Amino acid sequence: MTRWGLVRKLIPSNDMGIKYDWQRPYWYGVIPTSAVAELVKVAEEGRGAGPEIKAPTLIIHAFDDKIISYQGSKSFYQSLSGVAADQKRLIIFPNGHHNLTIDLNPRKAEVFGWINEFIGK
Repeated sequence: MTRWGLVRKLIPSNDMGIKYDWQRPYWYGVIPTSAVAELVKVAEEGRGAGPEIKAPTLIIHAFDDKIISYQGSKSFYQSLSGVAADQKRLIIFPNGHHNLTIDLNPRKAEVFGWINEFIGK
């Protein structure tokens, strides 16, 4: 609904409800509705971009991500038809967090290890 100008006018922003001080470094307190509309556009374009990608690609996703389902990463990985099998990697791991590179992710060090390993190849 954020694509509709009237919605953006009537609801210019959304308070994400930060309740605790520890959340402040990780979450936006208020998100402009127009920014959500742009994010929706980018996501739609991204979904169809897989076959166009030719560069080595690493996708990392926490299985128990509460924000975005790992199924989307799995589908996107399968759409990477222009990337050779040895040039792409999908890692879906348990016991993670939506924000992979922050301290809230108990497997943050592993995520950076996977990234370093992929870049090293």
